Order: sequence, then structure tokens, then C-alpha cells
Amino acid sequence: MTAVDWIGPDMASLELKRGDSLVLDCTARESVRGPAIDLSGWTIRSQIRDRRDALLADLSAAILDAAAGSFRLTGPATSTWAPGSYRMDIEYTDPGGRVVSTETLEVRVIEDVTR
Repeated sequence: MTAVDWIGPDMASLELKRGDSLVLDCTARESVRGPAIDLSGWTIRSQIRDRRDALLADLSAAILDAAAGSFRLTGPATSTWAPGSYRMDIEYTDPGGRVVSTETLEVRVIEDVTR
């Protein structure tokens, strides 16, 4: 599992090995070291796309501890993904319907040694 703290530009890239499980434990924050955002009543969506904008994966989001801003993103097996560079962001919708997205994050998939 990879732990991620972000809602904004805290992180520029993420590296995964092809074949690894895609599980990201995240904390939504107002800023890099700012307080966590209470996610009560929020919805979260995320996708990974290639450079030509083709959908690679829809990620599932599960809020783990709303008051602490904690949630988990999970995706499909990465065993069929080609090594390369992909893009993702996270889209948050608050209880009032306001939509806020993170900056685009580069997802680098690297060759696995153990197959």
C-alpha cells in the first residue's frame, strides 16, 4: 500500500511496479501540512488515463475515517499495464455539490523484475 497525503499539489508523481496491487491510502488536506478535511458527506472519484486520454482505470474510493480526511483508492490489477507514464487526478464533491479536483498527478509504471 502507498500512503498519500494530498488534496492539492503536494505530490507530483507516483511510481508503481507493473503487476502490483493498486491501493492508495490518502488523506485529504487543505494544504501540504494543513489540517485534514472532514469528508463527511463527500464523494470521491478518480481515473487513470494514458497520454492519448484513453481510460486505463476507474479507481474505487472508500472513505475510511471521514473526520480525519482518510480514504482509500483501489484499482484493477496492473499486470497488463505497459511500463510508461500515465495521468490521474482525484475529484472531490462536497455535500453542497461543489466539485474540486487535485492537480494532475503523473503515474509512472515501471517494469517488474519478479513475474
